[in-house]
This record gives sequence, structure tokens and C-alpha cells, in this order.
Amino acid sequence: MNHLSLTLEPLKADPSVLVLKEGMRGWPTVFFHVHADSGLVVEAPHPVFDWGTPELAWRAFDSFHADVLIVAGTHRANRA
Repeated sequence: MNHLSLTLEPLKADPSVLVLKEGMRGWPTVFFHVHADSGLVVEAPHPVFDWGTPELAWRAFDSFHADVLIVAGTHRANRA
């Protein structure tokens, strides 16, 4: 049985942002603003297929001080 192994650590560039990562391919990366209370969640559903999506999502996350940013870990055409 495979066990899910998650790590939550501060972002080096901005310690007020925590990063949740799971080491397996296909899983999302999730960022949390530590002190945010906006209730906003930003998603980047196709970061590889849709050019510029991660950068745009990060700008929205940072500009609106959203609580969470979720960046997908799979390609748009993945059917797994």
C-alpha cells in the first residue's frame, strides 16, 4: 500500500506563504497565505498546456492576497 507523504514548508522567497507538496507526479502544488482571510481560492488547472497560466495565477494569488493557490500537476489531456 502506498502512503501519501505531504510536506508543508515556507516559500523561500516569501515566508508568509506555505507550500504543500506531494512528491508523486500528477499531484497539485498548493500555496497558502499564512495570514490571509479573503476567502479566495485561485486555481491554475493546466499549467503546462495553457502558456502563462501559472504566472497569471500567482499574480492573482499575490495581488488579491488570496487564501490558497492550487497549481495542477497534470497535463490537460491526462485521463488517468
